Amino acid sequence: MFIIESWREEKQSAWLYRAVAEAEPDIRKSMLFTTLADAAESQGAAVGAAYP
Repeated sequence: MFIIESWREEKQSAWLYRAVAEAEPDIRKSMLFTTLADAAESQGAAVGAAYP
């Protein structure tokens, strides 16, 4: 169950980072949150790949 929870947390983080990026008027901060979202997506994919 731990792997599924980790995957879900990463996907949720990515979604939240993207929402913040869209709402952020400062382009530099928006890009930072987009980068964080991409990293969370990558981490979620890695966790998902570990699930049999």
